[in-house]
Amino acid sequence: MSEYRVRSTGEVKSQGQIRSDHPNVSLPKVWNSNVNETLGIDPVLITPQPSPSGAHKVVVRNGVEQDSNNNWVQAWTEQ
Repeated sequence: MSEYRVRSTGEVKSQGQIRSDHPNVSLPKVWNSNVNETLGIDPVLITPQPSPSGAHKVVVRNGVEQDSNNNWVQAWTEQ
């Protein structure tokens, strides 16, 4: 499932939620940088879930963060 970060609010939404937010806009099936700019969104890139550091720990999703290339990527935390 594709996720996008809304620039104005920082919310992370699915492509379906973004489409619902813009019911009167005809959007293409494949979104490119022009669509992202028009809607004011940034794609969230998938990152692999890291392995836990111990037997009694789990790694869970923790929103999004910017990487060193200024891409928005999935963030993870250990509990």
